[in-house]
Amino acid sequence: RAAGDGFRRSFMGWLGHHEFGADQRPFLFEGAPGAKDDPLALGYWLKAWVSVHEALLRQPEAVAARQVFIDHDRLCAEAGTRGERLGQMIGTGPLDLSALNRPSRRSVAVSDPELLAHAHDVHCRLAERYRAVVAA
Repeated sequence: RAAGDGFRRSFMGWLGHHEFGADQRPFLFEGAPGAKDDPLALGYWLKAWVSVHEALLRQPEAVAARQVFIDHDRLCAEAGTRGERLGQMIGTGPLDLSALNRPSRRSVAVSDPELLAHAHDVHCRLAERYRAVVAA
């Protein structure tokens, strides 16, 4: 509701949160939604998600070695055993993850099955990075 709230819009701008809302400034990664894409369509946001996460996965080795991707579903399922490892990785000490809730699943219709398959592939690569680092 930033459109009707000048303070909220300014505050989000000060924080640099332009990903969505009245002051949206789309990321310009390869594959990002273009000017002709409809921001009210699910495909727009799926394209944005894919473009951002593919850019993160393409980072040089020196950056990739410091990246930690979290598979929320798996972390929720393994909350009792991963809090210590994750806390160790980020330097906080053991984390209590008992309050994590696995989100409910809903089916959604995406008009572009290739985009949906691409997003699934990116998600699988992110989940693999989680397993290789956090769940090791």
